[in-house]
Amino acid sequence: MDKVMSVRLTDDEIRFIEKIAKKNKLEKSTVARELIDQGKILWVFKEYQKGRLSIEDAALELNITISELLDLLAEYGIRSPLQFEDYLQGLETLEKVR
Repeated sequence: MDKVMSVRLTDDEIRFIEKIAKKNKLEKSTVARELIDQGKILWVFKEYQKGRLSIEDAALELNITISELLDLLAEYGIRSPLQFEDYLQGLETLEKVR
């Protein structure tokens, strides 16, 4: 169920939303939600790049599968913060567990 939230916006932010809405023949509320969604993706990507979110946590934040997240990361040209040494260390740990 959608909820109503009141937000204060600057004149520039309102003009930007109105401009996009007019150009794309959309309602301003639709544009605002789409911008929030894009901002959420950007925030998750930045947290992932900084190593503050794992690939699994990033996917959970966006409510998508890891596979979908990997596709989205590739689409945006985002590289994994993991180094090759991290990958090798993960393989070593996996071998010890077996």
